Amino acid sequence: MEIKDILNKIGFTPIDRQENDLSVWEQFFKGHVDNFHEYTEYQGIVLGHVTRKRKSLKMAKSISELWADNLINPETEFVADDKSIQTWIDNYVDNNGVKFKLNDLMELSFALGTGATIQSKDKKGNVFNQYIPMYAIWPLKSVLGEIVDCAFINQEVDESCYAQIHEQQEDGTYIIYNKFFDKDGTEYINEDIESEFRSDVKLFQLYSPAIVNNINIGNPLGISIYANAVDELKSVDIAYDALDKEARNGRMRVYVQGEALQVHKGSKMPIFNKDQDEFYLLPEDAKNPDGTLINVQAPTLRVDQYINNLEKQLNMLGSKCGLGDSAFYSKDGTIYTNTTQVVSTNSKFYKTRKKHATRIEKPLVDMLKALYYLDTGNLLESGIHVEFDDSIIHDKDAEYARLIQQFNLGLISRIEFYEQAYGMTHKEAVKFNDKQIKESTLGEDAEEEGMEE
Repeated sequence: MEIKDILNKIGFTPIDRQENDLSVWEQFFKGHVDNFHEYTEYQGIVLGHVTRKRKSLKMAKSISELWADNLINPETEFVADDKSIQTWIDNYVDNNGVKFKLNDLMELSFALGTGATIQSKDKKGNVFNQYIPMYAIWPLKSVLGEIVDCAFINQEVDESCYAQIHEQQEDGTYIIYNKFFDKDGTEYINEDIESEFRSDVKLFQLYSPAIVNNINIGNPLGISIYANAVDELKSVDIAYDALDKEARNGRMRVYVQGEALQVHKGSKMPIFNKDQDEFYLLPEDAKNPDGTLINVQAPTLRVDQYINNLEKQLNMLGSKCGLGDSAFYSKDGTIYTNTTQVVSTNSKFYKTRKKHATRIEKPLVDMLKALYYLDTGNLLESGIHVEFDDSIIHDKDAEYARLIQQFNLGLISRIEFYEQAYGMTHKEAVKFNDKQIKESTLGEDAEEEGMEE
């Protein structure tokens, strides 16, 4: 039974999941698009239509990886105002591999348009954080563009399924329904899991790129980071396939006539190894115009032109996906370097990254609050924010040199220098400065005593 029919059966009508577009995004993410990476080509009356396969750089996957790595990585920090809350967050995040799992989720969310985290608690009191790709997300209701009711469906190989449905109540609380269906769509009871659970907080969060859904205007779901760069993805693979064909079709060929064979015990043996595919054996009656037995053809490869074309296509793709104008190939032909243009706070990449980070920060904070609520039974009132890793944005050497210059010019104090250069708090900087002064004074006293002796 179809999932949509099951939801309708129990009184829910899912919002359009833009499944046709989702299928295209998924195919590009996997690196094989129907009727593009495998296609037919007419080769004349004799051969007719021949099936061809096109090479792929799988750039949709690379783009999604780059965005995921630039948003969530081991340097990302979840910071709470309260020290006890901070300890709880650090323990949960470290013990459950949250950063690594979120990185994977961000990659899928940027590839397929939307991803989710959901929180649950079993009868033993264990708290779980699940990371859900778009395949399992079925939005049910949205208010002012925000999805407030949602079903998460896990379908098994035997077509039975488990549905967890989050429904917002009038007072803002939630009821979570756990429902199980066999392959025929008949509901059954699972004694190990509560069929209904009430929560004071929302126990699911959705993540998507910070771009407007112009594919299905008004739809609350997000769109793939490369949804508007499908043509560029195709152009990249066409350019890459052309480069590969140039190398294969332009390689050296050695045409050998049938007479150029060794005779061994009355049998004719080829003078070359069968694995040497540059050799091509001609019929014995075939003759070269000059009467020679071997004809070598070694065309001049046009590799530079093909590489230049591939570079242009990659740059256009990177620009369309918000990664800057030289995200994949710089002028010297190297893959994505952290140039001054990229790390500049005025760069397209920086501003786009800031926008994406702002979009995903709220659901990340809500995720931690939901986990805390399930674990302790209390609402988390302490302020929480996410410190995203800016090391790729800032040129640390240049920033340190700038701080030194400002200190020497008297524009910042020694305390401010320690705070900005070494990431110290004001209290830590004052303590460190006092220690430096004390050690410096002791050193001067020791020198004076040595001079007196």
